[in-house]
Amino acid sequence: MKRAENNAHSETEVRTAFEAALFREFPVQVLRVVRDSLGERVLFASLQHERLESIRTASPGSAAASALIDCAQDSLRLGRAGDDAMTLALAEASRDVAESFLRGMEEHVERSAQGQRAGDVIARLRAAALAIDFDRASRELLAPPSGARRRRQRALRLVGLDEGPQL
Repeated sequence: MKRAENNAHSETEVRTAFEAALFREFPVQVLRVVRDSLGERVLFASLQHERLESIRTASPGSAAASALIDCAQDSLRLGRAGDDAMTLALAEASRDVAESFLRGMEEHVERSAQGQRAGDVIARLRAAALAIDFDRASRELLAPPSGARRRRQRALRLVGLDEGPQL
């Protein structure tokens, strides 16, 4: 949100920071277990739904995990399985969590900023959220780890004497 408040940061920097914060909300262990559950071939679909519900009880308090489990169950209902189901579930869950992020940030900005300034920050945050390609980001997050992908996941942090954005 700090990048959205500072007009010196580009829309790309705001989007990158927003996307990185968004995907950090999903616990890695939950991602692994949900992916494993969606990859299983079972005779009765209710067994997969039960396993997903057991994951929910094992990770209380995580809205992102709960949204992912709901979306994973929706993927199963659509007849999807494996990585296709997981990518779809993560993309939909990240959209839900992004909307929740925006609502919380909007409330915070409206309480702390004044008039036009609040409107500008909210508009920059909304533009950043709309610019995210959730399907691409989900595929990248679920791809096997590589050094380049790990570096892209972190928001760009400029360091140096001025620590400001490059002009």
